[in-house]
Amino acid sequence: MIPELNDWREVLRHEFEAADGSFLATAQGEFRWDQNAFRELIEAMRDGCVRCAEEEQLDRWMAHGYFYVPAFIRAWTQQEDFDRPDEAYWQRAINLLETLSHWFFWGEPPTQDGNVDVLTLN
Repeated sequence: MIPELNDWREVLRHEFEAADGSFLATAQGEFRWDQNAFRELIEAMRDGCVRCAEEEQLDRWMAHGYFYVPAFIRAWTQQEDFDRPDEAYWQRAINLLETLSHWFFWGEPPTQDGNVDVLTLN
C-alpha cells in the first residue's frame, strides 16, 4: 500500500523509484498486476502531463520515468510467470502508458479533440 502522498509529484517519484507499495515494486517483486496501484500511477502520470504541458524544461527524473515505465511494463509483464490481467485490459493499459509518455514529451494530449477524459482504461 502506498503511504499517504500529498500530490502527483510525490506519487510519481514513489512509483518511478519503485518504492514499497508502488505498482512497479509489486510488478517486479511479486510478478503481479496491482490494479489499484496502477490506477494511482496513471492518475499521477496524467496529472503530471497536465501540469507540465506548458513547461519549457522538464525534470530529468520525471523524463526518465515517463520514458522508462511504458517499455519496462510491456516487457516485464509478458513474462510467462507474471500474473497479469486479461489481454484486453492489459493492452489498453500498455497503450495508456505509451499515450501518457507521448503526452508528457510533446506537451499536448494525442487526441483528436484534445479531450483528455478519453484517456482511461474503460
